[in-house]
Amino acid sequence: MPGLVELDVSNNQLHGKVPSFREGVVVKTGGNPDIGKDKPQAPPGSNPQGKSGGQFKKNNIGAIIGSVLGGISLIGLVAAQHVESGNMVISIQVLRQVTNNFSGANILGRGGFGTVYKGELYDGTKIAVKRMECGMMVEKGLTEFESEIAVLTKVRHRHLIALEGHCLDGNEKLLVYEYMPQGPLSKHLFDWKEQGIQPMEWKRRLSITLDVARGVEYLHGLAQQIFIHRDLKPSNI
Repeated sequence: MPGLVELDVSNNQLHGKVPSFREGVVVKTGGNPDIGKDKPQAPPGSNPQGKSGGQFKKNNIGAIIGSVLGGISLIGLVAAQHVESGNMVISIQVLRQVTNNFSGANILGRGGFGTVYKGELYDGTKIAVKRMECGMMVEKGLTEFESEIAVLTKVRHRHLIALEGHCLDGNEKLLVYEYMPQGPLSKHLFDWKEQGIQPMEWKRRLSITLDVARGVEYLHGLAQQIFIHRDLKPSNI
């Protein structure tokens, strides 16, 4: 695969030897304690035939774009010992802990679908947790929400933020994405003085514009299924 730049198989409960790749290819294997071992270590008292919780397919509602296209549609993430189709199902208890019970101090932003919180997992991985608005979830329905998650987990592009996991617990519907430390593009375009940062150079603006266009092109016609972002703006990039 001469075009391969990065392979991310984190948090998939994989085991066995990692194959060799050409120089320059980044391989991420975090969250797989049995990587390099012939057989995985079964946790005490575990039932390899059983599944914790119900059958959670996946879904979502708005895709997030980014060179940094970063952060706004849905969110839910990692830690419960349950994986389906490469998407991690996480307990509400874990997400409450890593966001300090959804503290206002951890709010990254608010959107039409809910509020995004910053969190940090026990291994130090930073995440963005989207807590869906209850009203929106009632309107959408659980089945539709799950089917959308299933579709979004298949969307993979270098300029799109991938859905890493989710949590469905009673009225709580959460989605988890990779954390983007630079924040939204709007901060660098409009709020740089207030943030005490340098204004973005025009060359960098052009580069980001092209990256956004490539992400949108993928969503609109190159993915297995066509997606419409519906809310593309600097604060969502």
